[in-house]
Amino acid sequence: SQQVDYHIAVTTTSVSNSASDENGRFVPLAGGNPRVITPTTPNKEQVFQQNVNVGTSGDAYEKLIRPSYLGLSNPLVDSHNAGFLRDDANLAIVVVSDAADQDTTQLAFYENFFLNIKGHTRRNMFTFNGIIPTFPQEPAGCSYDESTAGQSSRVKGLVARTAGIYDDICTPDWSQTLEKLSKGTFGYRTRFFLSSTPDPSQPIVIELDGQPYPALGPYEDMRWSYDSSANAIDFVPLAAPEPGSTLTISYRVACLAGP
Repeated sequence: SQQVDYHIAVTTTSVSNSASDENGRFVPLAGGNPRVITPTTPNKEQVFQQNVNVGTSGDAYEKLIRPSYLGLSNPLVDSHNAGFLRDDANLAIVVVSDAADQDTTQLAFYENFFLNIKGHTRRNMFTFNGIIPTFPQEPAGCSYDESTAGQSSRVKGLVARTAGIYDDICTPDWSQTLEKLSKGTFGYRTRFFLSSTPDPSQPIVIELDGQPYPALGPYEDMRWSYDSSANAIDFVPLAAPEPGSTLTISYRVACLAGP
């Protein structure tokens, strides 16, 4: 297993005017267990199990994205939730819910906020992820909060914009999903966002650990491609950079047309 210096914290989807709701505050609200779990936290597995057992008595209108925004912005990030964020660490948000997001704030607002935590030039250090309803109708033998909750595209949209992953809350075994989450957060990544838009008439050159890494391998096998809609380099999973390797992407920046 990897020796990961992690920080883990839990909040809920309950956002309202009630003082008893978490409103982005990490649990527990009144003390007791540590709110931020680290590798040195005593009995950390037990603490996590207790912190994540938040119950079902929160506000009936679930907000799946807003609690993270509240928890990572002022005043909470420097008071109740202090000590969680680190400048040099990847940031992964994971939403677990059987409901649709009942917020109306535009996704672009949240996307810009979360990316600004690390800075847009370091957007590869952030992902938004979800274990949520994904099917148009709830599957047989499993119930969503509402039968059509999987039709909501809000969380799935933010996941796509940040190269995160999602799986259905009714999936019998989450082990593969959690493995993908851990690889994306602590190790392998297959999508790398660019900080500027490349000139389409000029080549994109990639080096891996100082050596050329062309898009096609020695047997004409595809290693990577440029996705203009996401302004990102997408690697084929088997050709993705190893954790700890140095990836250099060089390109000529496109000139913006004048008015």
